[in-house]
Amino acid sequence: MNVDLKGVVRSPQSGISKSENVEYELELSDQGDLLVAQGLQPMTPIVQRGDSWWILEATAVAPVVALPTTTAQLTLQNLENDDGKSLVIDELFCHVLVSAAAATSVGMVFMLNSLQLKGAPLTQGALTVRSFSGKSYGGKALHQVGATVVDGGWRPYGTAIVGAASQIMQTFSWPTQGGIIVPPGYKFSVSVVANTVTTITTRAGLSWTERKLRLG
Repeated sequence: MNVDLKGVVRSPQSGISKSENVEYELELSDQGDLLVAQGLQPMTPIVQRGDSWWILEATAVAPVVALPTTTAQLTLQNLENDDGKSLVIDELFCHVLVSAAAATSVGMVFMLNSLQLKGAPLTQGALTVRSFSGKSYGGKALHQVGATVVDGGWRPYGTAIVGAASQIMQTFSWPTQGGIIVPPGYKFSVSVVANTVTTITTRAGLSWTERKLRLG
């Protein structure tokens, strides 16, 4: 059986526009799989749109040894209108500033507060929102360190990492691959957790991309 396979190939570097009627022969393997090649790194097409950002606490604090309740280490609030952009969380991370001579297990927890549980508006913090593509931030995401939040349920994320003794200046990262979405009006909070609060202080951070989405 002969199969005529046609497709639209997006290739901005080829000089071919969408309006041109150009046909390409798509190559298949012996098993019928479509053969493709990745042209750029996975995050490059997202970052090149100029709407990917990150923040990091300026002052290190001791982590918590249990799930938080109504105090968050770092919180974002999306102040977009109902039909505005969502904050797609890309990564949670922390930076160890002070560490004693003892190995410490470090992890992060997050909480997404819905409109019904968002509580009082945040007081805009003094942290600098930084770009992954050299732009200045002009969006509608507020941030606050040590904000009082409504306990809507904290979730551990990723796998805890055991840092070696004297782990000063170590960083820990938990990519989310866009699996957490903060819709307009919602709050998103993170905190660092550890097996002890006497040997370590950390700065929490997170990165996100702002994108208008059709949410279910």
